[in-house]
Amino acid sequence: MSSNTCNIQGTFTGTSTSSTGISAQMTYRLLDNNLAVGLAPITNASVTYGGYKNTCDSVYLSVFIL
Repeated sequence: MSSNTCNIQGTFTGTSTSSTGISAQMTYRLLDNNLAVGLAPITNASVTYGGYKNTCDSVYLSVFIL
């Protein structure tokens, strides 16, 4: 795993898995200052917020439900 970081700001959609093992399709906006905002799949309403870090080949999100 690389220790480098890359500029990955933008909108990304994929499977998100909670700490309790529940999976769901989510869209995340990765913003300035490592802010991550999760959007509900149908309404596009903001439902989570938190931060992210990356290693150019992986993104690690730490988010909380609003």
